[in-house]
Amino acid sequence: MGLFGGFDCHCEFDYVCDNCRPVKEPKYPNERGDLVCPECGAKMALRESKYGLFYGCVSYPECKGSHGAHSDGKPKGKPGNAATKKARIEAHRLFDRIWKENLVRNRGAAYSWMQKAMALPKSEAHIGEFSVEQCEKLMRAVYQDYPKVRVDRWTAIMVDPLGD
Repeated sequence: MGLFGGFDCHCEFDYVCDNCRPVKEPKYPNERGDLVCPECGAKMALRESKYGLFYGCVSYPECKGSHGAHSDGKPKGKPGNAATKKARIEAHRLFDRIWKENLVRNRGAAYSWMQKAMALPKSEAHIGEFSVEQCEKLMRAVYQDYPKVRVDRWTAIMVDPLGD
């Protein structure tokens, strides 16, 4: 911070020179500047769209890496490459069915089941932070403990993502 506060100034003058830039204050309280694009390794920046906030690769349009964000700027889980995103979507779609179709009492019970089935502490039981391998493990656990998810209206529409 320069002598005049609120400026990023690395000069030695005691006035605001032409090279001084105003320091960008975060617009959102949980905005992160340390996210790395999983596709190309460049930084990710918080951006606004008509659908809400998201982190986009600063190398856009060469790289189209993106990651969702909450309305306060907090990232939704950990950024993942295309394969990881696809696995998370499939795992969440399957996992959500066990509580939406009343195979467990409620959503909280489903997450408690996930913690036990995956041997995870509560702080790590977030599909948005899972690897591809963890997503596959979760889907296998759902299929094993809730076989009803295989024999309903979705099986005609959705191809079994694990190929079982």
